[in-house]
Amino acid sequence: MQWTAAELLNQTETRLQSAGVDSPRLDAELLLASALQTDRLRVLIEPRRVVSPDVAHKIQELTERRADREPMSQILGRREFWSLDFKVNRTVLTPRPETEILVEHFLSLAKERKTEPLNILDLGTGSGILAIVAALELKTCRATAVDRSLEALETARENACAHGVQDRIEFVRSDWFERVTPAPQFDFILCNPPYIPEDYMERLAPDVKVFEPDSALNGGADGLDCFRRIVPEAGARLKPGGYLLLEMWRDQAAALGEIFLRAGGWSVPETIKDYAGLDRVAVARRLLERG
Repeated sequence: MQWTAAELLNQTETRLQSAGVDSPRLDAELLLASALQTDRLRVLIEPRRVVSPDVAHKIQELTERRADREPMSQILGRREFWSLDFKVNRTVLTPRPETEILVEHFLSLAKERKTEPLNILDLGTGSGILAIVAALELKTCRATAVDRSLEALETARENACAHGVQDRIEFVRSDWFERVTPAPQFDFILCNPPYIPEDYMERLAPDVKVFEPDSALNGGADGLDCFRRIVPEAGARLKPGGYLLLEMWRDQAAALGEIFLRAGGWSVPETIKDYAGLDRVAVARRLLERG
């Protein structure tokens, strides 16, 4: 039996709608485009295109994966961030638009500094988005991308190669700062750590809870476990006057401020809100060298 693109699109939308997917029409268009190895616009302007049985079978397979709540990013193998395409998979956290808040503020601070080249540490790099965007936006900067997952580092390296910045990024396998020399060498440390409180993990959407790496989400009982490790150790790696930028959970600003206070040698963290008006990024400046 032959199907047109429009018929398959409608069938896919209906199936996804019945499965409770939030954006069934958009997802259907993207899945059909993937099966046809074309773009979404082509799907929309060629509704009468006759689809081969092989493609029809492929779209059915993709539809069932999405109906089982596998994220679109993992089905398609990519996600847009900062208007760029990045490879993603189950070993890395899918980039979120909220993380662009961290990037925006980092670039604003970086462009004010006179030191060149800037030396940047992307801690817990995952798919490499922070190091790669930094390298693309700041042509003389050098970045170090750290992750404890070898698979994540391979994904980050592939993304760096795809964007042509692999020569300015060093990839280091390390559990946070474990293999990062404790010397004041970085102008900026950027990090999107696991910060979801443990008791909230079960409330996450299936797309996230089942398919995203727990190690990139679960921040312990209060969501602050990683911050307690990162903040005290970051001070030893930042140059005086350097900045630590941390993405955080919506109600962690006060507790995170206490962590900076106890660590000593930091400015009072500035809290940056996201587009929904929620606390999203903490920014603190290193004031003193460690003795």
